Amino acid sequence: MKSFKLMSMAGAALLALSGCSSYVDTATVAGMSAKGSGFQQSLHKEYIKLAEMEKVEDDGADAQYFVDKAKSAAMGEDVGPQPLAERMLPDSAKAEVSAARKKLVEKLWKGGADETPHAAAKAQAMFDCWMQEQEENNQPDHIAACKAGFDKAYAMINIAAPVIA
Repeated sequence: MKSFKLMSMAGAALLALSGCSSYVDTATVAGMSAKGSGFQQSLHKEYIKLAEMEKVEDDGADAQYFVDKAKSAAMGEDVGPQPLAERMLPDSAKAEVSAARKKLVEKLWKGGADETPHAAAKAQAMFDCWMQEQEENNQPDHIAACKAGFDKAYAMINIAAPVIA
């Protein structure tokens, strides 16, 4: 009887620990004091929002992905829009998503992150959201909301005027 109790307790402990592996700690990363540029600070906030949304949907893997990007941004690291190769997008969406990423990267490279950091961060986060939802491809309203968020924020990104020598 004693060994049965011990084995039951060990089994319960293992079950409890296995549940911890899917736990995503958004609060700790959300509470970080963000360093770096205004763009990086805004990215931190935007990626935390995405992580919390995915956490509510019990999508631990994507919640952790966004937490990791938020943490990197908060630490002042360069964080770019997600490469297309990291997601398995449906063929019907690849051309549109690829074109959107290309034009986003172009505006970021031309100073959009410096000129309008909040809009640039929102556009990048919404692009990553769009890719994540497009990969799942089972919630058309979520795909549309992320794409609309990207389009709206992208339109608000200003780039630096070229310097004429």
